[in-house]
Amino acid sequence: MPQGTNLASSSLNEADAASKGYGWVLAFLVLLNQLLCKFSTSVRDILEEVYHVVAGRIYIVIPRDGFPSRSRAVSEETRKLIKLQRTLYTFLHVMATHDFSSVFLTPKSIVHLETMMHLLLNTSCTHKDITVRKVPDFQKFMIDTFAKKLLFVQWTG
Repeated sequence: MPQGTNLASSSLNEADAASKGYGWVLAFLVLLNQLLCKFSTSVRDILEEVYHVVAGRIYIVIPRDGFPSRSRAVSEETRKLIKLQRTLYTFLHVMATHDFSSVFLTPKSIVHLETMMHLLLNTSCTHKDITVRKVPDFQKFMIDTFAKKLLFVQWTG
């Protein structure tokens, strides 16, 4: 069997396994949210070590272009993924409001930044709930939080 085929099939198997076993990721996100809110900066090192693993699992299973509208029948699997996405957004909000956004720019985590940004931007434009779409000063927050830090990291690195 050609080596490329092995890589493709292992990627499919990994994605399939990730989609079936993401319940632990949901529970872990909830735990991380609680730790961030309670202990704040004292968990930064832990967050820098685990964020890239959690993000890698989540971004495999959550569709980049959103979910089907509620007018169609929604499967139990889609409901679970929507709950995971909602919990992810809560987690990202907690990270941003507790000044952990620099974790997104660590060497291990920066590979997920584009996927995260695409997901956030797509959801902010297309989500069925208007309150989710109208995030005040979203553009300013993104520029202040990421663009300036990313330029600094690239300039100093």
